[in-house]
Amino acid sequence: MVYEEICRDDVNDALSGNNLTYISYGETASDKLNVLIGDYQASADNITKRGLFFRMFEALNEKIIAIKSR
Repeated sequence: MVYEEICRDDVNDALSGNNLTYISYGETASDKLNVLIGDYQASADNITKRGLFFRMFEALNEKIIAIKSR
């Protein structure tokens, strides 16, 4: 899974103050946007249809909440 292999560690880097940029490059109609955004109407329970951005936002939010609750 792309998120697990690439983006999971980037969440911690972002919280450490590093800037992140993701570039989606490829042929027309090759699902670039689908990888980044996913199915924007997918339910919160259906994680397999959410794209990288929504998964990263969720992970960032969970980590921020955990930090604030300490």
